[in-house]
Amino acid sequence: MTGEPLLSVRDLTVAFATENGSVRAADGVSLDLAAGEILALVGESGSGKSVTALSIMGLLGSRNVEVGGSVRFDGGELLGAPVTELQRVRGAEVAMIFQDPLSALNPVMRIGDQIAEQILAHEDVAEGQAADRAVALLRRVGIPRPEARARGYAHELSGGMRQRSMIAMALSCKPRVLIADEPTTALDVTVQAQILDLIRELRDETGAAVLFVTHDLAVVAELADRVAVMDAGRIVEQATVEQLFDSPGHPRTRALLEAVPRLDGPLGGGLATPPGEPLLELEHLEVRFRSGGGVLGRGGTEVRAVDDVTLALAPGEALGLVGESGCGKTTLARAALRLIDPSSGSIRFAGRDITSAGRRELASLRGELQIVFQDPKGSLNPRKRVREIVGLPLRMGGTAAGAIDARVLELLAAVRLAPELAARWPHELSGGQAQRVGIARALAREPRLLVLDEPVSALDVTVQAQVVDLLADLRRDLGIALLFVAHDLSVVRQVSDRVAVMYLGKLVELGPAEALYARPAHPYTATLLEAVPVPDPHARPRSGERPVETAGDAGVPATQPAGCVFHPRCAHATEICRAVEPPLTHYPDGRVAACHHPRNVTPDELSAATRSPDSPLGAGVDAPAAA
Repeated sequence: MTGEPLLSVRDLTVAFATENGSVRAADGVSLDLAAGEILALVGESGSGKSVTALSIMGLLGSRNVEVGGSVRFDGGELLGAPVTELQRVRGAEVAMIFQDPLSALNPVMRIGDQIAEQILAHEDVAEGQAADRAVALLRRVGIPRPEARARGYAHELSGGMRQRSMIAMALSCKPRVLIADEPTTALDVTVQAQILDLIRELRDETGAAVLFVTHDLAVVAELADRVAVMDAGRIVEQATVEQLFDSPGHPRTRALLEAVPRLDGPLGGGLATPPGEPLLELEHLEVRFRSGGGVLGRGGTEVRAVDDVTLALAPGEALGLVGESGCGKTTLARAALRLIDPSSGSIRFAGRDITSAGRRELASLRGELQIVFQDPKGSLNPRKRVREIVGLPLRMGGTAAGAIDARVLELLAAVRLAPELAARWPHELSGGQAQRVGIARALAREPRLLVLDEPVSALDVTVQAQVVDLLADLRRDLGIALLFVAHDLSVVRQVSDRVAVMYLGKLVELGPAEALYARPAHPYTATLLEAVPVPDPHARPRSGERPVETAGDAGVPATQPAGCVFHPRCAHATEICRAVEPPLTHYPDGRVAACHHPRNVTPDELSAATRSPDSPLGAGVDAPAAA
């Protein structure tokens, strides 16, 4: 950094008053940020990085919190400044992109009105001009049909579009400092790649300084110029991004780097799949919903959330189920457990048809079929202590009352939690601890199949690595079959024997993990792999280097195009792709893909390929052409 810093933080301290005394969340934080620079503030949950960002913005309030030190912007002191001065600076000079846009956006205001409101608060312009600028900003951040989206509400947008709307609002007054607090956490890898490119492009265009708060060092490698690592409220290391990745100096930095999942790392799974009948079989499964109908469910549009999917899962196998938000993977997983009723098709578990099973029959199977939900805090009863949460399935299963407490402690030990946590409430747990409690609850009845719905998407990389290791141990020790639902192929790689890829409700590729990662046959699978951030700043993509498919949008299942569902985003699409749905084709190495022009397929493999006999288009369709 050369010249005077645009933003300078010195000896920042933040202490919260609690029942157990004062807790210091930031302890002597000092950092500088220059115009046009991207500084990543990195650390695990609880390290103090978000508190630091909120302190800079003056958003911590004054109740039960004491803030000390100095925060200077463009030579003027912000810490302790009058409210009128903070209101002048916030939004206009220093703006913030919050972690959860759905919570940060006003649910009862239209998106365009929220952006226009900020413009009107800081600039003397007419309402019509502010509204026009709001639409232009939405267009600038890549939102399709911005005029229509400006009239919509936050809940009507996808996660990626909500985050883009938040970025548009932050940029509405051309701020000189942009603070982004975990702006890509839990987003699809393709949307994350788009957001990172957008932040970099806007920095280049406007010269704004960016403070990027995150726990993900793979994202840092793609975006940042410099990095500050926080631990226990302190900055423990600062360096350029190249220096930090090439020679990390602090143990906390090394731990974060070692925990980052990599596409070039060792494959997970690897357990021998027992021979015999499949444990779970889904045949031609379809789940349809009706969207936009009246109060009696009439009218509206039919949404095909799961569209003719056939899958099987063997005892003890780990099957990864991946795809972008809206592809149908969570709906498929819940239908497999009969938490959602299928519209057509069949579901068999351990040779037993459960497609139309009633409540009493399903109740007898619930001990063998369990699920771990995506939001660990949201899936735990806030009015029950951990011992009651984990003990409930045991009571429902008929375990003697005197044996429940001992079994709860055994389950907590199995997921590597200390016994004293049994007395805690959910709000007293970290995200990783809450997720482990959810796993312990799911294991209480000794299930044969465990469905995990995005179990690590919002966790720190270190906690994420611990949960992945835990799942491997549970498979080895208990022989449980896993259906692992995720959008991040680098995490799925660490868990799965086979991987299934979904797009717009359809299964587009399935195969052994090793073959699928080394030689993806479907362009969509290749797109997901290309979008995963590489934890190496020397390999960061240049502008325009990402594949064209990454810039697309997953769309809405109700608007599935004719032919191949992926053809509107595919750079290799031809006339047959736009007219004819490709059948599932089986290749000799175990891969199955629905593509007229498959990638990474040799002529010999092509000649040996067979179409699925169950495919409605299995006959009378030209053979796929290898690319």
